[in-house]
Amino acid sequence: MTASVPRLRAVRARALSVPVRRPLATAIGAITHASIVLIDLETEEGITGAGYAWTPAPFAAKPLAQLLEALGGLLKGDPVAPITIEQKLRKRLALLGVQGLQALALSGIDVACWDVAAKAAGLPLARFLGGVPRPIPAYNSNGLGLIGAERAAAE
Repeated sequence: MTASVPRLRAVRARALSVPVRRPLATAIGAITHASIVLIDLETEEGITGAGYAWTPAPFAAKPLAQLLEALGGLLKGDPVAPITIEQKLRKRLALLGVQGLQALALSGIDVACWDVAAKAAGLPLARFLGGVPRPIPAYNSNGLGLIGAERAAAE
């Protein structure tokens, strides 16, 4: 027996501004808060896929959340099939283009769709995508090249 593909009921999005412990130095100034939008893709079967989108500017978080929920309205009742959903949204956004907030929204919905698919299959996302969960090295310069030699040495 083949499990049915979950159908999208709604996309919920919440804009947040989270203070960062150590501000990130950039060429345009310090980033003291992470502006993110949390995304919940709810299905009619009760599976909720989670995703998020980072916004490079704090003032973009609320409009991004509104765009995500509006795009969710276009998908209501559709099977949660990540590639099909991405193609449908790209087609609907053809006149606007897929850059800026639209690109961030598509990325966040895509992540949440894959989360739903993995949960529906009863697998961790890494395994669902063919990988093996394991530790991986991470790197963050935290803007060391922009903060000056003395501060970089102290860091």
